[in-house]
Amino acid sequence: FVNQAISELLSPISRIIFPEWYGSGTDSHKSFSLMYELGKDTELAYHYDNAEITFNFCLGNMYSGAEVYFTHMTSEEDKHEYYEADHVPGVVMFHRARHLHGTLPLLSGSRYNLLTWLRSSSIRNKMCPMCKSAPKLISSSHMGDGFTIPTL
Repeated sequence: FVNQAISELLSPISRIIFPEWYGSGTDSHKSFSLMYELGKDTELAYHYDNAEITFNFCLGNMYSGAEVYFTHMTSEEDKHEYYEADHVPGVVMFHRARHLHGTLPLLSGSRYNLLTWLRSSSIRNKMCPMCKSAPKLISSSHMGDGFTIPTL
């Protein structure tokens, strides 16, 4: 299901909306769920994602609070922006993964999310999004967080 949704929906949207972050294509991804509940995880600290493009699907439940906030891109430290958005069940938020963001505290209920990080090896092979340096690639039998070693 996830692979089909990425190839038929998320990648085409990404190519149109964020062509500079799409590169020559999104060729790997990481999908995972988040759950916010009182007495457990109620917020998410200020961060950026280990991807090029993030899709955040609010799967819902009854809750209040837990708004998502955005500031600036990691490359735009001189900008001082702040924007909050309610994450409504059934709605998808998507953004450039290096857009700094977080989640305000949950006030009541519980909220469930499915996240998909799209990664483009044509972008991340030039610069690691986490350390901002040229990657030193080694062979791996695992996914490799979206990096690829070019074949000769």
